[in-house]
Amino acid sequence: MYVAGCSGAPVLSDVAWTFQRNRYKDIPSFVRAVEQFHTQAFGTAPTWKPDAILIANPEIRVRLAGRRVPSFYGEGEIEEVPRRDPRMHTLRAPSPKGFTAGGLLYELHNLLRAGLDKEPDPFLDELVLVERAQLFAPELYELRTKYWLDAPAERPRGELGRELMREVRWSFGEPVVADRAEFIEHVRAYNAKLLEENEESPWKPDELVIPAPLIWIGHVHGTLPVFLRSDEPAGFTAGELLHKLHSALAPKLRSRDDHFFEGLGSPIVHKLMPPGYFMLLGS
Repeated sequence: MYVAGCSGAPVLSDVAWTFQRNRYKDIPSFVRAVEQFHTQAFGTAPTWKPDAILIANPEIRVRLAGRRVPSFYGEGEIEEVPRRDPRMHTLRAPSPKGFTAGGLLYELHNLLRAGLDKEPDPFLDELVLVERAQLFAPELYELRTKYWLDAPAERPRGELGRELMREVRWSFGEPVVADRAEFIEHVRAYNAKLLEENEESPWKPDELVIPAPLIWIGHVHGTLPVFLRSDEPAGFTAGELLHKLHSALAPKLRSRDDHFFEGLGSPIVHKLMPPGYFMLLGS
């Protein structure tokens, strides 16, 4: 149970949930949805106790914490950026005893889901006490979210390589092509123009380059990374990865001077998000 006055103590960190769901009309149906979601993701029921009192106060304030993103200049470091919706909200428990775990998450979902509906980090991480109660102001909590569940189906299948796809030459100024086979032929033709006569490109589009089904790719400092899911559970082939990167980023990068693809750096792993890479760009 939550202990009043323990600043920074996390709650609601023992169950998986996504805020990218519609509003719920009542607590019982919501709790069933949460437990079904958690069980489908992890194969086992959550350990939480939805009917137990979690916060023994009848009124609290809540707000969304800033989004945590990988630092462009760090080695796996995370930095916080402001949300579009920094508003603070007041929640009142239906009982003077305080908030149950299920009732609290139900209120948080219906209250804050709109601010997370189209965001890349919609999964529950934890609720944290950040400010003790003051005169005429109840305790303040922040809802922190993350980019993935870290469920078995999302985790890497093998060791993540370093300095990937440095051998392929490509420009994000090229047009977007929906068909992957056509895109790969376009890449081959682009490379052929830059190779010496009779020189073969070392790029192998069918080669598995990232053995992970879910990744993020950072591209420009100060912008959100792109999150990609592979077509197959084994991970990304070189052709699939470049095709999905180009489809997602060409409209944003083609007007920049440094719109030439120069590969991916070293893998970055953090518990808040799937493994990822920063993309190298050149002029």
